[in-house]
Amino acid sequence: AAADEAGIPCTCRANGASHPVGAVVCLSTPSGMSLARCGRVLNNTSWSILSAPCPTASIERPAARAPG
Repeated sequence: AAADEAGIPCTCRANGASHPVGAVVCLSTPSGMSLARCGRVLNNTSWSILSAPCPTASIERPAARAPG
């Protein structure tokens, strides 16, 4: 029987943590940071690199005011 059918949770490992099948995380790859999804390949879990980039956040600084 497959592991998930036997009640054994299947996970992928990344960044020092376990992630369930279907989880999407940012992974460090030789070509830089890439978004990847945890999936099953035969009896093993594996990361599949997605075409979407890793999300980023930025804060815009307010425009400088002229003195006076």
